Amino acid sequence: MRVFFNGRIVDQSKAKVSVFDRGFMYGDGIYETLLARNGKIFRPEEHLKRFFLSAKGIGLKLPLSADEFKKAAEKVLEVNSLESARVKIMASRGQASPGYFDKKRPKPTIVVSASFFKFWPRGIYERGVKVSLSKVRRNSIQSLNPAIKSCNCLNQILAANAAAGSGAFEAIMLNVDGFVAEGTISNIFIVKNGMLLTPGLKSGILGGVTRSAVLELAVLNGMAARESMIRPSEIDDADECFITSTTLEIVPVVKIGSKKIGAGVPGPVTKRLGGLLKDLIDRETS
Repeated sequence: MRVFFNGRIVDQSKAKVSVFDRGFMYGDGIYETLLARNGKIFRPEEHLKRFFLSAKGIGLKLPLSADEFKKAAEKVLEVNSLESARVKIMASRGQASPGYFDKKRPKPTIVVSASFFKFWPRGIYERGVKVSLSKVRRNSIQSLNPAIKSCNCLNQILAANAAAGSGAFEAIMLNVDGFVAEGTISNIFIVKNGMLLTPGLKSGILGGVTRSAVLELAVLNGMAARESMIRPSEIDDADECFITSTTLEIVPVVKIGSKKIGAGVPGPVTKRLGGLLKDLIDRETS
């Protein structure tokens, strides 16, 4: 496998990061995960806009433009002959002396990689999944803002490990005020009385690219949709629920903990939006 490493395409065996790299030592960096179909990336501009906002959020000056990052990602797909892939763009603050602050301002480490990815198992879309309500709260906006897609993922990792231990596919995290925020790798939506609801950015979430696409599709197709502060009990009482992410697309949620959601099967709104999203991805990557 070949990757883009600090300005050059190299074999992955030659893409070596120092043990003193701040991304390795402290998780001091940012990343984006993108989806490629037919060798074309789905909505790269939106991902890169968020990537640059994350960089600004941690005070990291990136050495490449958005267009240069896009071309690097496309080149990685090309040299590895990948049609369907998960693309990852990463930037760390670079190699530095140990310690939280380095006044020398090291040169960022840049890695763009891609790996074959087709689809998740069909069953999760046909039957839906179980999620759990995590005891781990999502980072506060006033601490490490979830809007920054940081390489420091311990907050989500702790929640995901606990969820996996209980047999749940995903953990749903609350914010520090007790409202629903997001999953460890996903955004969450519920449907109640025909209204599509999802936590707003003020709930302390990462504004997902797929989340935005779903809201866009809902409006275009005459569905009532809005961002809202959602209480955990509203998931229990929802008619439908689903989660979204770049690689998951739309996955129905049929149970939270031991509580069945709605009829306990993927609902009509979830199915319709899932089909609309697949069509959108196909159109934009054909």
